[in-house]
Amino acid sequence: MKLVVFTSLLLGQCLFISLPVLADTITDYNSYCIELGCSYYDPNSTGCDGVSGDVTTASTGLSSDIVSQINKNRPVYEQAAAATNVPWQLLAAIHYRETNLSTTESNLFQITGYSGPSDFLSQAIAAGNFLQHSSVPGNLPNHRAPLQQTGNDNEEVKDTIFSYNGRASAYAQQAQQLGFNPATQPYEGSPYVMNNFDATHHDMGIITGAHGPNVIDGVDTRFGAFTVFILLGGGTGAVSTGGCAQSGAVAGNAVQTAINYAWPDYHNAPYTKMKSSYAAAISKAVANGEYVGGIAGEPGIDCGGFVTRVMRDSGADPNYNWGPHDSRQGPTTSQEAYMDAHPEKYQRLGPQTSTANLQPGDIAINSEHTYLYVGKQSGFNGNSASASVGPSSARSPMASNAYFTNDVGSFIWYRLIKAG
Repeated sequence: MKLVVFTSLLLGQCLFISLPVLADTITDYNSYCIELGCSYYDPNSTGCDGVSGDVTTASTGLSSDIVSQINKNRPVYEQAAAATNVPWQLLAAIHYRETNLSTTESNLFQITGYSGPSDFLSQAIAAGNFLQHSSVPGNLPNHRAPLQQTGNDNEEVKDTIFSYNGRASAYAQQAQQLGFNPATQPYEGSPYVMNNFDATHHDMGIITGAHGPNVIDGVDTRFGAFTVFILLGGGTGAVSTGGCAQSGAVAGNAVQTAINYAWPDYHNAPYTKMKSSYAAAISKAVANGEYVGGIAGEPGIDCGGFVTRVMRDSGADPNYNWGPHDSRQGPTTSQEAYMDAHPEKYQRLGPQTSTANLQPGDIAINSEHTYLYVGKQSGFNGNSASASVGPSSARSPMASNAYFTNDVGSFIWYRLIKAG
């Protein structure tokens, strides 16, 4: 058990008390759908089931037993969300991590020291208040805005979940091993937060407590709370239109991976310096003999290499730029051929003249260049992410803005419609 003390104001009481939070521990997870490919939202599903109506297995990728229990519990989550102004999806995600969505225990959200009412709604409200008044103040300084029922910054949600679970330093170290900055993104190393969000976060190491309170000594196979939050339509990675969660690249996973790999600004020299997360991904891909593009001495500094890594590493399409039709794992022409050869996965949108009809995750491609549209993302100063290769134009992945032409050789846009 990881014991972290926060100061909390719960259930409207005027007394400030210290409540430690239980760390996550290993239990029997075999009954859950924990294949890597399960954890992606399916934009092919009809209607708005994942957001405005009942959650469905098709619309979320969650297993049927989880979906059934979430739908049963949802009225309580929504009442607690209204009372505390936190997203109902966040309450559901934490409930899943803490007690597997049970409604029969006396401490359903595992707030150590909780002695309030035992009914489900009171406990859900207590969890919402704890998130607002204890977890958020424990976040990094730039992630301390009060939570809202909608429209929260994804990074703040991750950080809040990390605070709720205990901010173990071992997870900050694991974040660094995964290619993230432990000072600014420690939550990326927490399985409680991020497990099975994408290929980078697949089956992460976890503290079981068997070898010490801050020793990673097990493997987690469950969904992280942020993963569940996104799958339920709670995040800004999926565009919300008329109440429907929509994303060109499955629950924002490809989008999130793109902005994890790309610098948040279109910056000046040095142009080819990589973010540590992208450099780690390139090193791993090179070791595995996978395509990264680039020129001698600069592997991965390549538009097609960047898009390939995003699509594969996010899990949105682990086979992107590879297949029986073309085993070369090549540049843009190879990638366009791949998407054309898989109409079951990709919708060919054709040329576009503006961002009006684009969705985050859409891919632009022509014979010389390819990049991803990411939409408006907090802290990312462009609507697209791109890299480029060449002696005079080489740039590591960074923020950019979509551009359009109607000439011969203009960009053709593609949309991922089925993950995996």
